[in-house]
Amino acid sequence: MLNISACIITNNNHKVIDAIKSVYDSVNEIILVNTCEDFTIDLTEFDKVKLYSFDWCDDFSKARNYSISKATGDWILIIDSDETLKSSIDIITDKYDFYFVKIADGTLDYDSIRIFKNRKDIRFQNKLHESVEDCCKNLKGCKTNIQFFHTISSLPQDELRKKFERNFRILLKDKRSKTKNVHFAKHYFAMQQYAEAIEYGHKVLKQKNINLENKAMISILIYSAYNLMGYGNIGIDYLRLAIQLIPMQVHARYLLVNYLYSLPDKEKHKDLILKQLVTIGSIVTFKNSDLPLDYYCDINFVNKTRKEIEKWQ
Repeated sequence: MLNISACIITNNNHKVIDAIKSVYDSVNEIILVNTCEDFTIDLTEFDKVKLYSFDWCDDFSKARNYSISKATGDWILIIDSDETLKSSIDIITDKYDFYFVKIADGTLDYDSIRIFKNRKDIRFQNKLHESVEDCCKNLKGCKTNIQFFHTISSLPQDELRKKFERNFRILLKDKRSKTKNVHFAKHYFAMQQYAEAIEYGHKVLKQKNINLENKAMISILIYSAYNLMGYGNIGIDYLRLAIQLIPMQVHARYLLVNYLYSLPDKEKHKDLILKQLVTIGSIVTFKNSDLPLDYYCDINFVNKTRKEIEKWQ
């Protein structure tokens, strides 16, 4: 068995017990870092858990990196307090420096680096939406089918607004983050401030240091903002841009099908709609999307819609 340290940060979220139980037999120790003043979780049955406190400073990376600094294992496994490990991790070997895992929440699947060697040069960056990806650019990694399940919690409206306000406050402080405009665009979209979301989306598309995946996701966001404002006809070019940037994806193609299908003269777009559905069907069937956080629609919807459209004159 590899010497693995699971690292978790929590603000006294009692769901962390499920996270601990899910990794308990797969790791040598669990570093649990509490970021709030009060801690009321009973850990007496978990001998492997080492509890530490961290003074919250509006910086997720600092909290993550503090947890890593306390780890003694050769490998680090990062899991959120509202996630659970759903598969074995026995495929981990010294051949690679880091591993991507699948994060699922019942609606979206995406890859994230959550297992990596305990090296001083692998540390989290960004105060919000923290990541080790930049540190791993020149290292050897591998995608896996190891799966973490993320519990979706429906927060009350006042708590949700507090979370948005906290995130906005952190974004304003994070001057060095190259993806801050991405997160500003997402923030304003979530707050239903669509004009501002579009403004920051355009800033993202002009940035040279933003990867194609982020630009494609922001292109979809710009379309969605225009569409919610009643200007889908203006936003449609951003769906085409998203497909151009990341051809192997479902989300933009799915939205394009829905837009064309809603037009009064939809029959004129029969060939284009069918082309999109064929590609969507292939991606959904083989799960070969290149877009993080892609939308995997139901294959039954694809097949049913294709049959309906093929009947058009």
